[in-house]
Amino acid sequence: MVTNYVKGFETVSQVLLKQSPPEPKAYAALGPKTFGSSFFEGLSDFCKQEQGAEHYVHRVLGVSLADAKALSVELKK
Repeated sequence: MVTNYVKGFETVSQVLLKQSPPEPKAYAALGPKTFGSSFFEGLSDFCKQEQGAEHYVHRVLGVSLADAKALSVELKK
């Protein structure tokens, strides 16, 4: 199964940040610094405008709700 195959590999954040789980600040900086992506900038704007944005972050990034809450707090700064 694909699920068992994927278990044998590290996540992108584990490979690039060498820390699991990564700190929310480091995770948010990963997109622009590493990939030149504005995704987290847009996500930051969304988190600042929407109440309950952590639920969206949870679904989109596939992280735990606790991690999504911590990340959305960081993105609101």
